[in-house]
Amino acid sequence: MKYLITFAFLVLCLSAKTQQNASFLIGRWKVVEATLPKNASAQEKKAFNFLKPNLLKSLFRFDTGGKGKFKIPMDNVPIEKNSMPLEDISWNYSATKKYVTITEQSNFKSSLVQFYVKIQDGSTYFILDESPVILKVVKY
Repeated sequence: MKYLITFAFLVLCLSAKTQQNASFLIGRWKVVEATLPKNASAQEKKAFNFLKPNLLKSLFRFDTGGKGKFKIPMDNVPIEKNSMPLEDISWNYSATKKYVTITEQSNFKSSLVQFYVKIQDGSTYFILDESPVILKVVKY
């Protein structure tokens, strides 16, 4: 019985810790730096240089309850206005993986962006999952 109570308490503490971990994301974030790893291919560097000005204007807002906004301007990108993602998002944070998944509120099945969150030397980075892009972000 003593072990069962200890185990239940441990699970409760870990669960509470996991739930609190997403709280640091709540708020408004802006991209202040966008980089590629040194080993990026020539094609990745070319695409990155084309998109970098837009990435530097990107904004994230994570609200409680898993809702928020995601704005990425598509200046100079040949894309139709009706194919642009909506700003209203739903987001989910996995504390064990330190991983964020963002979807449109109107389409939970379609992921807009997924990234790992890394905090290093007091700076926060969003490391995109499907590309080698690393975004340094700050709360504003």
